[in-house]
Amino acid sequence: MANSAISYDIEYGALDTLYCLKALSKGRGIDCRLELQEVNNGSTLKVLDRFSLDKISMNGKDGSKRCVSGSLDVKKFEGRNLRLKLVIEDGINAGWGLMERVLNAEEEKEIEKISSEKVTDYAMSQNYPNPFNPSTIISYQLPKASKVTLRIYDVLGKEVTTLVDEVKGEGKYSVEFNASNLPSGIYVYEIRANDFVKSGKMMLLK
Repeated sequence: MANSAISYDIEYGALDTLYCLKALSKGRGIDCRLELQEVNNGSTLKVLDRFSLDKISMNGKDGSKRCVSGSLDVKKFEGRNLRLKLVIEDGINAGWGLMERVLNAEEEKEIEKISSEKVTDYAMSQNYPNPFNPSTIISYQLPKASKVTLRIYDVLGKEVTTLVDEVKGEGKYSVEFNASNLPSGIYVYEIRANDFVKSGKMMLLK
């Protein structure tokens, strides 16, 4: 590991600020922690940070966004496959509860939704936002463990990138597609999970 120092930035908040303020009006908050984990076994190597989203912090100039930044020397973890994991510790049902980034992977980020709701069928939602620039989120769900591939194609059918290519457990997932290096245009995203196949179109506007 030539460069043993990594830096991280976490942006967190609410898509619907008014709803969030109402939900937090009774003194409740959402407590989170950021962990450094080993991918192979899921063990927590270090708790990097703790922070909370409450009504006071939502009343700033831009109440929908807050950022946490930091750095970490990972030299002693050389040779391990690591990820950063954002975990909901306590509070209201916040919806998005976990973000993982494999540190030696490509730039796409995968987000897993923590939910007690039982998933009963395969599905993939329209990407959001759409149109987008430069990134967008693609969400899907699996009723059971499945071999999943999620690929992006241009309008001519040429593969642009593969966002997911692995076995995933039952649950709801989202992937961020970053098109910073691509030209404006229509792109197609396609998921294959066991016998389930679905595709959608999205527009990149720069």
